[in-house]
Amino acid sequence: MSDEVPVVDILAGLDGKVEKIGDEITHERTTEIDGEEKIVEYAARHGDWVYWLSAGSNGHHVTVTFAFSIVNNVATVFNEPDIKSILGLDEQKITEEHKKEAARELLSQMRPENQEKLSYHLIKLLSSPTSGFSIDTMNTGTPEAFQVTRKIFPNDSGFSQTEFNHSVQTVVSNGVNAVQLVQQAFDIEEFVESEMSPDEERDVPYVY
Repeated sequence: MSDEVPVVDILAGLDGKVEKIGDEITHERTTEIDGEEKIVEYAARHGDWVYWLSAGSNGHHVTVTFAFSIVNNVATVFNEPDIKSILGLDEQKITEEHKKEAARELLSQMRPENQEKLSYHLIKLLSSPTSGFSIDTMNTGTPEAFQVTRKIFPNDSGFSQTEFNHSVQTVVSNGVNAVQLVQQAFDIEEFVESEMSPDEERDVPYVY
C-alpha cells in the first residue's frame, strides 16, 4: 500500500466542515494513488476570497493557505497599447500571459525605495503568532506574491469545528489585510502611469 494513502485520509470530513461555516468548495485537485483518483487538495470560497486546504506530505496535517498575486493585480489594468509599449509586441498578438509578463517587467522597474517600503510593510503586517507567511520576490527584490498559511490537525482527538472555523478566519483575515495594504499602498493605475512615464517619479503613498 502506498505511503501516500494517509495524505488522502486526513482530508476526509473537511468538506463538511467547510460547508458548516457557509463556505463552498470550488475545486478539487486529485492524484492517482494505488490506481484510484484521490483528492489531495480543496479550494474553497470564503465570501469574495479563496483559500486552499492541502494535505501534508506526512499525512499528519492539512495546510490552510491564502495566496495573492501582486503581478496579476497589476496586470488587470493593462490594455493593449500599454503592453505594446512595455514589451514591444504587436497588439494583435497580445495574450493574457503577456499582461502578466508586462506587469512583472513594470514591477521590476519599481524604484528601490518603493520596493523597500512595500516589502517592509508587507512583512510587518503578515508577521503574526497565529499564522505563517511567505513572500515571493523578483530578482530586483520587488514583492510579486505572498501566501498566508496555518497548519491544522484534523485527526487529533481535540480537533473541532470551532478550531477549523478559527483557522480559516485567521488565514483569510490576515491575507485580506495584506491585500488591502497593497491596494492602499499605491493606486495601481497611477503606479502603472508613473512607471511608464520616465519624467514622473511618484512615491508610493503609504497609509502608515
